Amino acid sequence: MGKIILVFFVVIFFMMFASRNFEHVVIHFVFGTPMQIPLILVIGGSFVMGYATALFSFVLYLAKKKKD
Repeated sequence: MGKIILVFFVVIFFMMFASRNFEHVVIHFVFGTPMQIPLILVIGGSFVMGYATALFSFVLYLAKKKKD
């Protein structure tokens, strides 16, 4: 029951955070025209890329440790 309440509060917090960060920002890529996307997508994309980098580094660490 406690886990459900915790998940509920995390979801509510995320929804409030997302509603506050929904204004559009301009993203300039190396090639092409600039794009306007919501700030919450930039924040979420940064989080996902950081998580993927950490996970990849951890997998490489485990592979190296297993090899030794």
